[in-house]
Amino acid sequence: MIIGGPPHTLDWVSTSPVFNENKDHLPQKFAYHKFSLDTSTKVGNDVWIGNNVLIKANVTIGDGAVLGMGSVVTKNVGPYEIWGGNPARMIRKRFDDDVIEKLLDTKWWEWDDKTIKESGHLFNDVKAFIEKKGLINENNSNKL
Repeated sequence: MIIGGPPHTLDWVSTSPVFNENKDHLPQKFAYHKFSLDTSTKVGNDVWIGNNVLIKANVTIGDGAVLGMGSVVTKNVGPYEIWGGNPARMIRKRFDDDVIEKLLDTKWWEWDDKTIKESGHLFNDVKAFIEKKGLINENNSNKL
């Protein structure tokens, strides 16, 4: 996985960062511009990112998402969405919206190791997992 760096100024004469960075590439600054170097790319929990995926800076990848091998991700990806291609596009959702909401509510990735091990037999049956999640969350709430 490669996450892109900060953007370049596309509406200036040159796209070179030497004209706006606070580094001494040149003896003087040619322009003053509040240029954000913030690259706050966020990757959620339980995300599967295939080999050689490129993710543009400042993109958010939701919990449970899947990014296909070699994809170039330039837009935010929602929870439990499957994306692929260049540029990447949504192929489909892993589950319907009701199931996605219930899975997000479980926040199972915050459970302690013991609870995950005890619940491991439910991970291959989404319906059973969702049915049991209320009891699991209730029993695990003091551990979160």
